[in-house]
Amino acid sequence: MPLWLKMTIAIASCTWLLGFPLSIHQAHGTIPDEITIQGSLTSPSGGPLTGTRDYRIRFFDSETNPTEIGSANGLVNLSSTGRFTINVVPPPAVLTTNEAWYELSVDLAGDGIDPTDIFPNRVRFRSVPFALRSVDANSLGGIEAQDYTTDTELAEGLAMPNHDHLGQTWIGDDNPLIIQGRFPDQSIVFPLKSEEKGLITALPSAPLILRNDAPTGNALLGFATDTAIHGSSRSGDGVYGETNGVNSFAGRFINMNNSGSGVYVKGGDNVADIELGGPRGTVTAIDEAGSQIALLSNANVFFFLNLDSTGNDGTFQVIGPTLNSLLLLDQNGNLDLQGNLVMKGVKTRMGDSRGAKGEELLLSSVNSVEEKTVLDGVVELDGNGEASVDLPDYFGAMFEDYRYNLTPIGAPAPMLHIAETIEGNHFKIAGGSSGLEVSWMVSGARREYDVAGSSPESKSAGSN
Repeated sequence: MPLWLKMTIAIASCTWLLGFPLSIHQAHGTIPDEITIQGSLTSPSGGPLTGTRDYRIRFFDSETNPTEIGSANGLVNLSSTGRFTINVVPPPAVLTTNEAWYELSVDLAGDGIDPTDIFPNRVRFRSVPFALRSVDANSLGGIEAQDYTTDTELAEGLAMPNHDHLGQTWIGDDNPLIIQGRFPDQSIVFPLKSEEKGLITALPSAPLILRNDAPTGNALLGFATDTAIHGSSRSGDGVYGETNGVNSFAGRFINMNNSGSGVYVKGGDNVADIELGGPRGTVTAIDEAGSQIALLSNANVFFFLNLDSTGNDGTFQVIGPTLNSLLLLDQNGNLDLQGNLVMKGVKTRMGDSRGAKGEELLLSSVNSVEEKTVLDGVVELDGNGEASVDLPDYFGAMFEDYRYNLTPIGAPAPMLHIAETIEGNHFKIAGGSSGLEVSWMVSGARREYDVAGSSPESKSAGSN
């Protein structure tokens, strides 16, 4: 079974100017003739592979050409952590070819080099600059030389997970910086021995991670004539922002041109363009006094309630400054309004009781200058030509300034009249014949009353 290889290739200790001859002055630094290959080996059980192993390195002039241009072999010692270092001198043909690649094999099972010992994918040599004049330095970027990790310590796993670019500025006109590759969840490190000096610690997978530990300032700023910051992802988040600050924002977008928008968001055709997380997604506009929220649409504005059908019934509510519900519309279409409803006209939709399938009647409502309630009914007069009509027990407390209407049914009743007005939630009819049916109607203007439950107060004359 092939073993898993985690390999770091280091060829900083050599200079290869492929296709060009080198002229070296002896008084200057000597270009080394070796390359160094470092990595680590892990056994199928998950532990490090140790001991002494045979290795073979084959050199080629392309990534896929099967004809090799040289080879080297020998023994390599693996440390207790599975790390290894191989120093090898490439064949002369590597210097004269336009491309140079190498293939590494390590005897994993101790039975000699075979096809299962070849690591996948050849590695290409790259030309790198080399200092022909060199002097010793006591420090680099303010860090003493002894604080940096040596190659030996790095091979033994003593490196600390830190890296500091020390205020470098990268300038590339028409040549953008491209960071490309696979980045599992781990740290990008530049090792120091003794302290956490780097900019990057263990964070989720990303080709570029920026962190500003200062109490103020930004982690990333973008300035451009067109798009300043563009995020794209095949399966995850295009742009992700996170903050632990109080009264701060994970993302802030400001358009300095009053004719442009702050944020443009577009999702798929059948999914949300903006999705708010948490048990209560909230949109606010409270940055300035008197700030407002406006919804603009070329067609419809939709509110979908209780899509997952969990918990209580879904409602659409308008909340007042004292956190009381001023308007509540539930998922069944019931509307509760605290206050006056002002409209040009009122229509009532009701099903057609004649049995016409799918048809409805649209009826106009009766309006009044005053806030009135109307009660009606039919009553039969007793042997004295009288009847007492009982009203709901709330009527007398909530309404006043009553109006009456009586209509005899089946025979005239010129003496029909209200014998007693409403008192104790009932009134009396008289003046008709025994057994006569009378249609009656009573209306009352609404009293001003305390919703907390105190007794109603009479309205002043002429008020609505």
